[in-house]
Amino acid sequence: MVWIIFCNIYNIKNLTAAVDYQVSYKNLGDEIESLSSISGLGHRVNFDIANRKLIFDVYQGIDRSINQIINPRAIFSKEFENVLEQEFTDSLNNYRNIALIGGIGEGPDRKLTVVGNAAGLDRFEIFADQRNLSNMDEDNNLISDADYSKLLIEKGNEALAATKEILTFDSTINNNSNLQYKKDFDLGDIVTCTSKKWNLVLNTRITEIEEVYEEKGKSINITFGNSVPTLIDKIKQKLR
Repeated sequence: MVWIIFCNIYNIKNLTAAVDYQVSYKNLGDEIESLSSISGLGHRVNFDIANRKLIFDVYQGIDRSINQIINPRAIFSKEFENVLEQEFTDSLNNYRNIALIGGIGEGPDRKLTVVGNAAGLDRFEIFADQRNLSNMDEDNNLISDADYSKLLIEKGNEALAATKEILTFDSTINNNSNLQYKKDFDLGDIVTCTSKKWNLVLNTRITEIEEVYEEKGKSINITFGNSVPTLIDKIKQKLR
C-alpha cells in the first residue's frame, strides 16, 4: 500500500496576532519553535489516518492560573497533595533584557535596532548579528526602512525569548489527586504553582509533559516554566 502524505494548515481558531519574520535556509522546526516562544502559541502535527494527511495544528493554551476568573483554576502544590516531588530553579545565568540587532550594512551605514528599555545595573545586553537578513521581499523588491526595522525587532524578540530568566518547577504529579491530566490541565496551559515551604507563587506555562509507563504504573512529570538550556541549546543559539 502506498501512502500519499500532505501537510495542511489546520484552523488556527481565530488567532489574529501578526508577526514580521524572514528566514532563509534554516531548519523549519527550529524556526517554528522560535516563533512559538515569541508568541506563546503551541504547535503540533497530527496524523489524519482517514484522509492520509498530516495536519499542522496551531493552538493556544488555556489560562487556568489564579489571576483569572473565567476558567477553572489549576493550582499545583505539595500542600494540596497533587504534587509528589517538586524542584524549583531560579537562574539568571543566561538572562538578557536588551537586544541590539545589527542588520545589513557596514560601519555607520549599518542598520541597527534596539529592543528593550532597561538601564543601569539592570541592563543585560545581547547582540544579535543579522547581517544576512535581507531588505528585499519575495519578489526581489526593496522594502522600506520601517518594514525592515520590524524584521529586526522580531529578531530581537526572538533573541530575548531565548534568554529569559529561568523560573522552573520540575514536578512529579499525583495521578490520584484533584487535578486530572488532559481534563483539568494540559500542555501549554498557564497554571499556578505554589510552595509554602519556599514562600513561592508562580503563574507559568506548562512547557513539557512526560508520560512514563512502567510495570508499577504510569507517572507524569511536568515542567512548569522555561527549562534551563542545555549545551546543545546554547550551541544552536550561537549558530542561528
